[in-house]
Amino acid sequence: MSKYGKYIIGVLLGVVLIVAVWQIVLSRNGDDKPSLAYPENIQEKVDIFSHLDQEVYFSNDMAQLEIKISSNSDSGKLMVLIEGMKNDFGVNYFNEKKIIKLSKDAEETIKIEKQLPQCSSCSGFFEGKYEIQASVLRGSYVLAKDIIGFTLKP
Repeated sequence: MSKYGKYIIGVLLGVVLIVAVWQIVLSRNGDDKPSLAYPENIQEKVDIFSHLDQEVYFSNDMAQLEIKISSNSDSGKLMVLIEGMKNDFGVNYFNEKKIIKLSKDAEETIKIEKQLPQCSSCSGFFEGKYEIQASVLRGSYVLAKDIIGFTLKP
């Protein structure tokens, strides 16, 4: 077998090994997103509510997103993941992480003001319906999530 043939076989074996390892990693959780399962012995309850200032936006409008989070216990540090408004290239226009500390019966508010993109083939955003998801996580566990939808017009 030629040197080139051995090289091709080596590359193919490497690719097969990488795919096999990736499948094992994904099978542990079912996908590459955080797990929705939370240990049953925890009595913590986290609530989240998302609100946009409008239901319909036009290109380049300013969107004001407000997220309110509360808990029935002192939750300590939690991560809030805000993502969504995915364009045709698969990129989330909203993609932010915030660390918060919740106290019992207190409310934490996150406000995000962001100028929306221009509807065009270059931006990958077209007229239509979009969603933003806000999730509260402790480690890899999703404690609460909320999804809010809106319409973008040119």
